[in-house]
Amino acid sequence: MTELDDKDLAIMRTIEDYGPKISTEILSEKLGYPSRTIRYRINKLKEKGYLKPLKMKTHERKLGLGENLIVLDVNQKMQSRLLNIFKKIPYIYHYHSTYGKYNGYLIRSVFSLNQPNINLDLLDAMKRKGYISDYYIFNLVNYRIKGKDLTFFNPERGWIYKWEEWYDYLKTIKNNKEVEFNFEIELDEDVVDFDYKDVILLKNMWQDASITLKELKEILNLSEPQISIRIQKLEEKDIIKGYYLDYSLLKTEESVYFYCFLEVEEAVKNVLSCFFKIPYQFVIYIESSNKFCISLVLEAKDFNKFLKGFDLIRPFINSYFFQFIYGKAKRGDQDLYDLYNGMKRTWETPLNDYISIIEKEAEM
Repeated sequence: MTELDDKDLAIMRTIEDYGPKISTEILSEKLGYPSRTIRYRINKLKEKGYLKPLKMKTHERKLGLGENLIVLDVNQKMQSRLLNIFKKIPYIYHYHSTYGKYNGYLIRSVFSLNQPNINLDLLDAMKRKGYISDYYIFNLVNYRIKGKDLTFFNPERGWIYKWEEWYDYLKTIKNNKEVEFNFEIELDEDVVDFDYKDVILLKNMWQDASITLKELKEILNLSEPQISIRIQKLEEKDIIKGYYLDYSLLKTEESVYFYCFLEVEEAVKNVLSCFFKIPYQFVIYIESSNKFCISLVLEAKDFNKFLKGFDLIRPFINSYFFQFIYGKAKRGDQDLYDLYNGMKRTWETPLNDYISIIEKEAEM
C-alpha cells in the first residue's frame, strides 16, 4: 500500500496526538527512539511527500477580512477567459475544477467586511457577461479542522475503519438527547486591533509556518522577543487558530475529494457529531448555526460506504448538495495579505477596477 512502516506511523501518530510543534526530544521520550533516528525519519517522510509542511490556521475575519466559498456553473466557451480573470483579481486566491450540482469551478474569495457585497457584485458582472450561468455563495464565518485518526491506518492495508460501527452510531442519533460532542459554533467575531507589521508577520507565517524567529527578524526589522510577543498576541486573539500537519498517505488517484454543503434545522449537534466519528481529516466550514460545509478526502473504496451512512442521516438534513473536486488547486498571482494597505490601514477593494477587467476580458 505504502512505503511506510510501523516506526514511521508511530512517529506520525504521536505528532497528531501531541501537536505539530512537538520537538524531536519529546518524540524520543514518548517513543523510545533516539532523537537522531526520529529526525532522519521525519526528513525522509517529508522528502517522500507523506508528511506535508507545517501550516498555520488563521482567522482573517478578526482582521476585517471576510471569505466566501463560491461554486460556479461555467459557460465552457468562456472558460479560458474566466481563468484569466481569476489570475487578475486578487480577491480570488484559490480555485479548483469542480463537478456536481454546479459544473465549473469552486473558488475561495475574500472581501473587506466594510464592503460585504463585493463578491456578489463581481459574480453578477460575470453572469451578465456570460462567463457563468449560475452560482452558489457560502459566507465562511468560522471553521474547524478535524485531524486524521491514524490508529485506523495500516501501512500494508491502508484505512481499516469498520464502517459498520459508524452506521450503528448513526442509527442512535434520533433518540440520543445528550451527544458527547465538544463543538461550539462561534459566530460573533469582532475585529481586533492590529497593524501592518502583524499583516507582514502573518503573510510570512502563512507561506511557511516553520519560519524561524531569526528569519522573521530580518524581514520585520524587529527583535526576536518582539516578534515572539506579537505571535503570542495573535494566538491569544485567535487570529492564529493553531497549526497543523497534513499527511498524504495515499496516491491521489486513490482518493475522492469533495465538498458537502448542508443545512440542518434540528438536532444540529447530533448530525455534526456523525462526521467527527470517522477517522479521516476534514474541514467543517461554518456560515451560521444551521449552515455548514464539510470538505473531505476519502479513499475511493470507502466513498460508497460513506454514502451508505449519509443515507441514514439524510432525514435530519433540510437540504444538501455535493461538489466533487478534480485536479490540483490553483492559486492567484497575488497573496491575499498583499491586499492590506499599511498607510491607509485598510484592505484595498477597488471593485470598479475588477468589474472593468471582467467586461474587457469578455470583449477580447
